[in-house]
Amino acid sequence: MAYMSYCRFEGTASDFGECIEDLKKGKVLNQYEEPYRHTLYKMAKEYITAYENYTPKPDDDDEEED
Repeated sequence: MAYMSYCRFEGTASDFGECIEDLKKGKVLNQYEEPYRHTLYKMAKEYITAYENYTPKPDDDDEEED
């Protein structure tokens, strides 16, 4: 289920934190979760680059309509 745009980072941070804790504990992942371990690794590297280059730009599409 997708997060509402206003809480997407909050919810994702919580879920990602749980993933990190499972890796630290050496939790064995099932056959469905295992492929996503590497996917998250690649995404985390891409996030770091995007974070370092982030420059907020106003976008009319992000504004809520009344």
